[in-house]
Amino acid sequence: MEITRVIVDDIGDSYFSLMVDEARGASIKQQMGVVLQYVNKNGHVIERFLALVHVPDTSAISLKNAIDCLFAKHKLSLSRLRGQGYDGASNMREVLQNAHDDGASSNSRGIVASLIDKMENYQFVFVMYLMRRLLGMTNELSLALQQKDQNIVQAM
Repeated sequence: MEITRVIVDDIGDSYFSLMVDEARGASIKQQMGVVLQYVNKNGHVIERFLALVHVPDTSAISLKNAIDCLFAKHKLSLSRLRGQGYDGASNMREVLQNAHDDGASSNSRGIVASLIDKMENYQFVFVMYLMRRLLGMTNELSLALQQKDQNIVQAM
C-alpha cells in the first residue's frame, strides 16, 4: 500500500494513462492487471504496476466497476485520465460507453465521448504504438547516458 501511495503522490495532479490486461491466475480466477503511465516531475515517462484485481468475469461492467473502485481507493481522478489501453480490447469500448452513460457530469461524459472517438481512430492507434516504441528507445538511451561509467559505443 505504501508503494502505491508513492506512485499516486508522484503522479500528483498530472495527467496519466491507464493500461489494463486480463489474466487468469493459477487459481483459475479472472484477474485484471492495471498499469499507470505518466510523466514525472523530471520529465521522464514512467510506467508503474498499480494492482492486480480479482474480477468476477471480464465483462465490460465488471471491469468498469473494478476500475472505478480502484480509482476511488487510491483517490485517482477520472478527469486526469488521458489515455487508456487494453489488451484484448474487444469489450473495452463497452466499458467506455458505460462510463459515458453513467457519467455524473456533462464534463465527464464529454471526456469519455472524446476518448471513444479518439481510441477508434487508426491514426491514434498507430501514433500510440509509435510513441511507445520511441519512448522505450529514448528511455534506454537516457538510462545509458546517466551511468557514471559512460561507454559511448554502448550508449549508441
